[in-house]
Amino acid sequence: MLSFHLGLSNEKRAELEVELERARQAGDLARVNRVLSILLFADGFFASEIAQVLRVSSEAVRAWFKRYVIDGVRGLHSKKSPGRPPKLRNGN
Repeated sequence: MLSFHLGLSNEKRAELEVELERARQAGDLARVNRVLSILLFADGFFASEIAQVLRVSSEAVRAWFKRYVIDGVRGLHSKKSPGRPPKLRNGN
């Protein structure tokens, strides 16, 4: 099993903490989990430990980490779902 440590500068950690607060205020639990996973990685936790705490798969945690490494905080935002938009809108 491959193991490594994520070192975050004070600036990057602050950026993630601001993002975490924004996600909490928006009620975006998925984004909260993604940001928390990166902060926990930086604190030395393993993907399996993070997955257990957040009740997701280790694969999901590793995918979030990869998204963060490639795209930074922007990579932790939800992406538009593929496929056709729903026919019914709110109020119909």
